[in-house]
Amino acid sequence: MNTPFPAKTTSILLSICLFLLPAAICFGLGNSGETAADEKTPYTVPADKARKWAGLKNVALRDYDVCQEHCGYEQACLDKCKTAYKQRLDREYNMLLNEKEAGSDK
Repeated sequence: MNTPFPAKTTSILLSICLFLLPAAICFGLGNSGETAADEKTPYTVPADKARKWAGLKNVALRDYDVCQEHCGYEQACLDKCKTAYKQRLDREYNMLLNEKEAGSDK
């Protein structure tokens, strides 16, 4: 069957949109638009510790994401994840700032 190019293109685009629309809707469910990564944090570190701090934040964020996945859409569980994430960032931040330099005891 020979169909004109615009008809083929239209049907392909319509199929893609019908597939992506439910995915986009489901992705937004239960998400108030803010994530832990979007929040402004009061954490400032010296330049020599910035790389390590970025790594610590990334690990904590990955764990936070896993926690949220296990919660589904249960708000009480999501709140616990958020609290644990913030406490972990505070703890890691304080430990990073208070750690001794490698050669400072000499």
